[in-house]
Amino acid sequence: MNWAEFFAMGGYAFEVWLSWGLTLITVIAFIIWPKIRVRQTLEQVARQAQREARHQRTTDINHNESNSNR
Repeated sequence: MNWAEFFAMGGYAFEVWLSWGLTLITVIAFIIWPKIRVRQTLEQVARQAQREARHQRTTDINHNESNSNR
């Protein structure tokens, strides 16, 4: 068997290599997609924490101002 016969796959090369390619793309997507989602989720949590910290500071300032006016 030579390389040309191997890559021709007995006349089924298109189906065989298409299957391998789609499988490879799917496996890569299953590896990369969760990593992207974790990064996005961590960024979203960090933004939420910053918003809550800003809100808490604003609430504390307003509370202190209202107590000093009494």
